[in-house]
Amino acid sequence: MGSQFVLHDDEIAPSTIASVFEVEQPSSRAKQSNYLQRVQRPAADALSGDDKEIASFEGFTSPWYKQLLFIVLGICTFGVLFLVAKWSMKARTALRFSKCPLQQAKFVRVTLQDGRSSLHEVEVLRPAGTSTHPYLSPEQHPDLLAEAGFPLQERLLEYRCARYFYVDGSDSFLPVPDVPKSFNSQLAASAARLAAANEPRVLEDHEWQLTDRQQRYGSNEMAIPVKSVAALVADEMWHPFYVFQYFSILIWVAGDAYWTYAICIGVITWFSIITSALETHQNMRRLADIAQFSCMVEVLRGGSFKQMPSQTLVPGDVIAVLPGTLPADCVLLTGECIVDENMLTGESVPVRKVPYNPSVEGLAYDPDKHSSCTLYGGTMVAQARALGGDYADLGISPSAATGGVALAMVVRTRFYSAKGQLLRSILYPRDSSESFVSDSLKFIAVMLVACIGIFIWAAVVLASVGAQPTRIVVRFFDMITIAVPPALPACLTIATVFSIGRLRKIGIYVTGPHTITLAGQLDVVCFDKTGTLTVQGLELQSIVPVNNGRFEPSSTDMQQLPPDIPRLLASCHGLAWLGDTLVGDPLDQKLFAASGWTLQDKQQQNGGMAAPPAGGSGQQLALVHPPGRPDAGASVVRRFEFSSQLQRNLVVVKLPGSAGASTTTPAEDGGHALAAADAAGITEDLLGAAVPSLGSVHHSASSPALAGVAAATTATHVLYVKGSPELIKTLVQGSSVPPDFDRVLSEYTREGLRVLALARGVVAAGSLPEGAVKQYSQQQLEAAVPLELVGLAVLANPLRPDTSGAIQALQKAQIRTAMVTGDHVRTAVSVAHLCNILPVGRPVLLMDAAPAGTIGSSPLALSVLYPDGSVNHTVSRAAVLPQVMMGELECAVTGKGFDALLIPPYDQELLQPMLRRGSVFARMSPDNKRDLTELLGSGLQGAGPGCPKLGLHVGFCGDGANDCGALKAAHVGEQVAHISGCCLYLASGTQQGRQYHMMPCWAAPG
Repeated sequence: MGSQFVLHDDEIAPSTIASVFEVEQPSSRAKQSNYLQRVQRPAADALSGDDKEIASFEGFTSPWYKQLLFIVLGICTFGVLFLVAKWSMKARTALRFSKCPLQQAKFVRVTLQDGRSSLHEVEVLRPAGTSTHPYLSPEQHPDLLAEAGFPLQERLLEYRCARYFYVDGSDSFLPVPDVPKSFNSQLAASAARLAAANEPRVLEDHEWQLTDRQQRYGSNEMAIPVKSVAALVADEMWHPFYVFQYFSILIWVAGDAYWTYAICIGVITWFSIITSALETHQNMRRLADIAQFSCMVEVLRGGSFKQMPSQTLVPGDVIAVLPGTLPADCVLLTGECIVDENMLTGESVPVRKVPYNPSVEGLAYDPDKHSSCTLYGGTMVAQARALGGDYADLGISPSAATGGVALAMVVRTRFYSAKGQLLRSILYPRDSSESFVSDSLKFIAVMLVACIGIFIWAAVVLASVGAQPTRIVVRFFDMITIAVPPALPACLTIATVFSIGRLRKIGIYVTGPHTITLAGQLDVVCFDKTGTLTVQGLELQSIVPVNNGRFEPSSTDMQQLPPDIPRLLASCHGLAWLGDTLVGDPLDQKLFAASGWTLQDKQQQNGGMAAPPAGGSGQQLALVHPPGRPDAGASVVRRFEFSSQLQRNLVVVKLPGSAGASTTTPAEDGGHALAAADAAGITEDLLGAAVPSLGSVHHSASSPALAGVAAATTATHVLYVKGSPELIKTLVQGSSVPPDFDRVLSEYTREGLRVLALARGVVAAGSLPEGAVKQYSQQQLEAAVPLELVGLAVLANPLRPDTSGAIQALQKAQIRTAMVTGDHVRTAVSVAHLCNILPVGRPVLLMDAAPAGTIGSSPLALSVLYPDGSVNHTVSRAAVLPQVMMGELECAVTGKGFDALLIPPYDQELLQPMLRRGSVFARMSPDNKRDLTELLGSGLQGAGPGCPKLGLHVGFCGDGANDCGALKAAHVGEQVAHISGCCLYLASGTQQGRQYHMMPCWAAPG
């Protein structure tokens, strides 16, 4: 990234340069030039591409004569020119600045795609490293540097908490990427070296340059400037409405000596100005306090860990993870962590983080997609542990060595982190076209034109009766002050302040006062489902076992279920103990609690609280066993965490008595084989295929087949998988899938229930190469070991008690409601019926992407879901789309269908019904949510010609960081959190346990 030629005199002396770069020490111009040619030049491709939100950069200088002329003209016009320059960016740049190339600009005007623009000063920096070595000094060798292609200076523009650097080749400012482009290769190499050497020193990768990234990314701090109350008052007092009031007061006093009314209006005006400034200052101070954080961090520098301020961190640094608040986004390399992500996701239950595994996450690491191994800045590490190494010889402080050291690599810092992006979306929300300032100016202009017309007639009448010219002028200005009510701006401001106060009383904190008026103009409100319309967490309703490809009666009694199911529920998860509290995914907690088994993780076992079962692996991650029967337990030896991309998680379980040579007689081996098979939940039918004579073991104990079964059952692992039913169905053997699988699944999803499929695969001795269980990736294990379906777990996610009432209140106010969720479309439709987003009894048109290879011009596969649960897949668009537009059919869209519709050329016949009548949007990614919000509003940014926009006023209500893009794109956004003070746009930070009657409350004050 950027300049890659960092040299330090204290690291490489001039006398040793030849040995480092394999050239002679430069002593002549030719040798110096040759030396510079060998050093890597700064790479422009290390920066990101163009920012989609920015339309253009324009360079300006500030000549002294223009500044002087501007001051003189401002004085001559009695300050009118100053006001014009303050209100108009174009006027300010024309009067005070001169346009110039970006390469020479001291100021840059940044224009966004929506037409907004602002002026920012450019900071000139020396290239990283050039100040530390004489051969790279711009002062001593500017001609050589220019000849070799090195920049003599770096031009930095900081805009909206992001950093942009000027690049000659593109003649533009390019943004610094959230994650360095070389980070993935660095991460993969570091993970491989650490796995091979188990030595933290190998993580110090000198392929990247520390000083270069320090210059690119700057200090790792999120400092939000907070204007003083006086500065805010100074900004507010020159609003066009307030300037008009000053003019009105002057006319009343000078023309009619109307002191009483003038003083009253003046007091009201300044009361509203000061009140508004105080409210804004308090909100910004609260936000700045949330953003600001610093601590001391154990950082690997120079072959040892050093305590350094968190402000010095850059992407690529390796740190020791300790309990406490994280100062940056990191990817976990070793160890395990229990993290409270309440601040970002609103999830009240701590989650478990595991190390990055290239075989699971792949080489294309993305901190937003691979959350299972990502520690997000601002979240709280409750516990960090890594058994097997304290690294005391590397300078780790004693406080960091307890229970081992978990290591992580910094991936994103400052405002590029997840917390930083959340704060940026708060600081720079969407600026609607109906801004208060522009509306104010338009209103004043229209009334002024009307007054001029009336005044012409009044002036003729006054002149005909002999009125003095000065009197006619005073009456003209009086007429203007009457046409535009002078108390209007003060009343609007006071009403807004009181509305903010009322909202605060019910737990809603407002960061953008202008959204109060916009909330009263909303046309549509979109809701996230889980945690917003429904309660947090799930409740297990039943387990539906599968035996020999047939569904059996459902039950929650583990004693009545096959042995494999409770073992699967007890082991296939990522739960861990935090003191006396079991923490992890709430869904996993519900399923584990239902099993009734006991979990002992690595920390407890090493603390003497548990011992591995006989023959158990020394590398076991956890031990699970039935209550009071530790001898019947099983060891979890490998764990693949749940992935939203794979839609499943997998564990490898080593069963009791599955290792070690047998010293019993063949008959005893046969009995032990049956016992081990029973403990493993291996049915007699499954064993019978291999050993037909197992039932007469005492008569044929020495048969080779029996010996094979004994070996298979005494040296076996079992794979347990749980995840999406649609996906698990494609992984298991077809013979284990009941013929009515789809029908049963649709029945449960139609009731709004969430369904997980449960599967297992038995690993017999010799069926896999030696070491495969420990070395194979998840996909390799699933391909090598036959899987069979063993059951379905059915869970309920009930609505919040007052969700339906809130939806009905919005609909009664003629505000359209829609659900935007990541759940299955049938589950989403069912919940939408329960909360009144969809009317009960009306068919629903389902829009999904057409299957790959489908012949036809339509990008979608259309089907109609009827109230009885039946689906008609043979419908024509000509028949159903008019019914959707007329309200005879409701509309539900999947994320894949949504993506297919946004591929040019746009199919208007399908897009319009989706946007105008769609009420359910399922399997939607965070980007899909943002795009939908933009399409409903002012249009999709960067879309080609023909992309529709409805121009509606859109509100969005969500509860997590994955809703951040949609919250920012909406005219009014409400983030529902479980902590006070974490706020977005209009509403935020509801106290935990607060009821949802507040949903329509933030629209009422508008």
